[in-house]
Amino acid sequence: MGTLDRTSYRFTCPQCGVIEKVTILDKGNQYSGSDWQSGPTLNNFNVTWDQDQYTEPQIASISCKNCHVEPEIESGYSL
Repeated sequence: MGTLDRTSYRFTCPQCGVIEKVTILDKGNQYSGSDWQSGPTLNNFNVTWDQDQYTEPQIASISCKNCHVEPEIESGYSL
């Protein structure tokens, strides 16, 4: 089973400047369709993911663990 797709996220806290990057993979295949990984637990941010295995995880809520501020979020396929 290979990787069909991937989405990368970069979170930057505008207050304390902490940055964290993660990549979530779709490990499905051409026969069975998507099988997205679960959204990961982050070291520097409290995050809740809205997801199922067939669709790309979306951020439901996120805040910096240090400042409790919502970070700037960049997402894409090549971050």
